[in-house]
Amino acid sequence: MQSSPSRLPVLLLVSGLTVALLTACGSADSSAGGGGRTGGADARAGFLLTDPPADAPGIYEAVRQAAPGDPIVATGRIGGIKEPLSREFAGFVLTDERVAFCDETGDVGCPTPWDGCCEDPRKLAESRFFVFFFGEDGEPLTTNLQRELGLFANQRVLVQGELIGPTSDGPPMVRAEGLHILPEEG
Repeated sequence: MQSSPSRLPVLLLVSGLTVALLTACGSADSSAGGGGRTGGADARAGFLLTDPPADAPGIYEAVRQAAPGDPIVATGRIGGIKEPLSREFAGFVLTDERVAFCDETGDVGCPTPWDGCCEDPRKLAESRFFVFFFGEDGEPLTTNLQRELGLFANQRVLVQGELIGPTSDGPPMVRAEGLHILPEEG
């Protein structure tokens, strides 16, 4: 594991995403713009796990069993806020699958079912986590994962990395080192 990233970028990321966590149901636009310093092929080679661990727990349970600095492997769904994928950094909000998204509760009128606005706010707040990829320099990567890897809201993924936090500014974060896109349940 690499050493913890510098506090300033982490605090800026947490602060920005904490504001985003206050957003409930909204428009269906989850498109991402912005540039990145990593191209698609490089991002895939650098992030995607070729041999993901089997039987990983949900992110909620994994975080409860870990301490800051511990390695972590967990699954969840990209969501829990209106725009869970960062447009400017290689990161997203990962929500535990114990949270019922609106498309699972029968609320067909919700334009952003992945934001969790149909769930109890306390359960939702304790079930979402920030996942970020950092470069060797300790700075957050500026790769747009939606564009580069095709990630989307409500997608099931497995992340592998190191638990950071929780911080006083928000929920725990995972300093991700690997990502595996899980098959859709059906």
